[in-house]
Amino acid sequence: MLLFFYIFKKQTDNLFFLQKKMGFFNTCHNFLFPSSSASIEQDEQRSTDHRDEIAVTSKSKEILQMLQDPITLEMFKQPGILNCGHSLNKESYDQLEKLAEKNNILCPICQQKVSEWIPNYTLQQICNLIQNK
Repeated sequence: MLLFFYIFKKQTDNLFFLQKKMGFFNTCHNFLFPSSSASIEQDEQRSTDHRDEIAVTSKSKEILQMLQDPITLEMFKQPGILNCGHSLNKESYDQLEKLAEKNNILCPICQQKVSEWIPNYTLQQICNLIQNK
């Protein structure tokens, strides 16, 4: 029993000794092998890059939603701007015109009276770029 206690005590003393020396070992290791400390920095950079990718992805989704016709929920094909400032496809505007009573066309987003539809060529070019046309 005494022998068991002596072996156990010796092992725990060695463990504490190793834990104290570990800090010194890490410092020496980083000095001798700087690439491993650089890899830690690279891992941290990758983590930051991943967070940036997530942010870009969520912004991309928001942008794609902004490029959708509010009626058909498809990407703009022939976008135009209404006098209230919102955008609609030509087809959607034509449908609103047919359904409107006495030329009282209302914007489907803000419900303001709409008197004209003006083609938005810049928005059309952006949609074409995204769709690779």
